[in-house]
Amino acid sequence: MTAGTCDVCKNFRAEVHRNRKTGREVCRSCHRKLFQPKHECFACGKKAISSLRTEDGKTVCVTCYNHPGTKKEVFRPTAICSVCGQERTAEAHDANGMPICVTCYPKTLRPKAICSQCQTEAHVVNYSADGKAICQRCYWKTYKRKIHVAICSVCEQEKPIMSLSRMICANCHLQSKKRSQTTPG
Repeated sequence: MTAGTCDVCKNFRAEVHRNRKTGREVCRSCHRKLFQPKHECFACGKKAISSLRTEDGKTVCVTCYNHPGTKKEVFRPTAICSVCGQERTAEAHDANGMPICVTCYPKTLRPKAICSQCQTEAHVVNYSADGKAICQRCYWKTYKRKIHVAICSVCEQEKPIMSLSRMICANCHLQSKKRSQTTPG
């Protein structure tokens, strides 16, 4: 796992991995699209790239996983975050298997470095073409007008991405906002 240019999408990425079968340097988004097997979601029957499972081990697609209401409680069990101590949805686990919530995940697991543009120490969100670290603030100032195409984490289609931190397309982002505005509470 190193920073480099993906042989498939030709974008410079913070993490590229050499595929053992092809020998190509591939980013996470392209790896999922090309090499990750598709499974049938038990809830909707759609075949999708998914490594998500329910508590009883059934495969579930990202759309059903993110579905509001009762399904959300089934598919997204909460845990006590090992960083902040709050009971929240676990986004990831640390090296010891302890849960880390969605709020603490970027602050905890993203590397820190001196940003090549503003010269402040901050969490790295991307790297320039010459491999220099870029913080989130500078990244959006410099690249926000650039269209990023990747696989949306909700609809699993290759589209221009609205939010790089959540890897979500504009359509799914708007649907998510509409659901949150209509949900009481």
